Amino acid sequence: MAFTPLTYVLSKRLDPLLGIATGVLAFYLNEHNPRTAPPPGQTFMDVTSWRINQLKLEFSQSYAERQRRNLERDLQREREADEASRK
Repeated sequence: MAFTPLTYVLSKRLDPLLGIATGVLAFYLNEHNPRTAPPPGQTFMDVTSWRINQLKLEFSQSYAERQRRNLERDLQREREADEASRK
């Protein structure tokens, strides 16, 4: 099995940084260049904030539902305990 030497563009440590910087620049240009920019309301920040708000709403609704179920369960247990003590 022959050993093939690894090739790097700049260096072992700088190549990943070059890749990240290239990706960030490409994202920035895609979002801000007038020719390729998404329509208003469809930018990354708009879509991300919308999704976070949706998750918060879902969590608060599910939390309220869990609280309501727990309260109903506790009330049922109290009623059963009262009925058992009356007998």
